[in-house]
Amino acid sequence: MSLQDIQNGIAAAQQGNYRTADQLLRQGLHSEEVVGNVRAVALMWLATTNPSIEFKIQCYQAALQADPYNADVKTGLGELIASQTPPPNQYQEPPPSTSPPPSAAPRDPFAVGGGNAPPPPPTSPEISTTAQKVPRLWEFGIRGGPNGVGTGFLIVRDGLVATSRFVVGTTTRVILETRDGRELDGAVVRSYPELDLAFIKIRLRVSTLRDTSPSAMVLPGTPLIADDYTERQIHGQCRETLEVPTEGWFPTTFSDRLPGAFTGAPILDDEEDVVGMLTRNATRNGGQLFGLHISVIRRKFEEYYTETRRDPERLYCGTCGNLSKAGEAGLFYCEACGALFPFAQKLHRTPHPQAHLYYPQQSTDENEEAST
Repeated sequence: MSLQDIQNGIAAAQQGNYRTADQLLRQGLHSEEVVGNVRAVALMWLATTNPSIEFKIQCYQAALQADPYNADVKTGLGELIASQTPPPNQYQEPPPSTSPPPSAAPRDPFAVGGGNAPPPPPTSPEISTTAQKVPRLWEFGIRGGPNGVGTGFLIVRDGLVATSRFVVGTTTRVILETRDGRELDGAVVRSYPELDLAFIKIRLRVSTLRDTSPSAMVLPGTPLIADDYTERQIHGQCRETLEVPTEGWFPTTFSDRLPGAFTGAPILDDEEDVVGMLTRNATRNGGQLFGLHISVIRRKFEEYYTETRRDPERLYCGTCGNLSKAGEAGLFYCEACGALFPFAQKLHRTPHPQAHLYYPQQSTDENEEAST
């Protein structure tokens, strides 16, 4: 009855009957069978039954332990913690004083580098005039692919970077360079060659992301800005065209002669909201590049997230970009494209007893050869 209790508890919470919801959800959570995403969802609903911020934070922390990759839990927990943190005062140059400096601000667990608070503002006017701007970690240089350095940008706060498939090619490991000069190891975890899109996982969390445009399309004449990882910006606009672009694509006036570092760069509108990503797909005659709309990138991220939640052990195939069940089972070839996995290149390969489960066409061909 544990799952039924949770379902009834959620229904009671939706109706505003929080006392009944609290009792039912707690009963369901007592069961050891309630784990993973179900437990996390139940705990998030339990948090709605009590107005105490401390109670809500405890529920979300428990939910994060149950499902560490749940984006809703991470977002909710960050907002709850932020609601308890007083907003930082805008810095004004203080007059010379002999009083001790103010204490450091509270730690933000979602800040870059583990959440260390910044040092207190300087008390000396001479020091404050030379203070340096801390770079925002939204864009990254990407090295190690077959086509030179490109750019990628974060699409979720928990370290998932979107870039062009052209930049990473069939490579599964790349190096990402931050604007403050650090280097991070990146693992290519999913790609869509037909969209010139790839996702890279890095060990990094940030507190904020660039805002994204709520518009479902980019209208002709819209001013656009391409912003690479070195903070160079190129201005253009959404181009007029008589052709009907493929869904998710929009034509730009950006030239394919741009430096390669702009490949995979975010495209911003005049309000600096992200509207898409600059790809290497270009018109045949004019060499003008196309952008991939941010809504398509988000949709593909949701697909990838669903795939990994359902089966987290699938092996990424750099050749076709899919997540392979055969690779998860220790077989040597991707069932989608037939490519040999890198781990198997130096192995002595012998027939696998479960190959027919992943390569049905191969087993059919073998049966036909045996019959003849």
